[in-house]
Amino acid sequence: MSVAGPPAVTVAKLATGGLHGVIADIAAVLLFIGIMQASGLLDVIVRHIIILGNRLDKGPG
Repeated sequence: MSVAGPPAVTVAKLATGGLHGVIADIAAVLLFIGIMQASGLLDVIVRHIIILGNRLDKGPG
C-alpha cells in the first residue's frame, strides 16, 4: 500500500483535475464583475462602500 495512493495517481493529474473547477469559478466571477461594470452597478456599489467607510471614519481622506 502506497502513502501517495495508487501508482496511476500523479501530482500532475491531481492538479489538472482540480484546476478545471477553479478555472470555471474564476471565469464565472470575472463574467459577473464584467456584467456589473457594464451595467453601472459596480460603480454604485463601490461608491456606497466608500460612503459607508467615511461614515465609520475608516475610509480614505
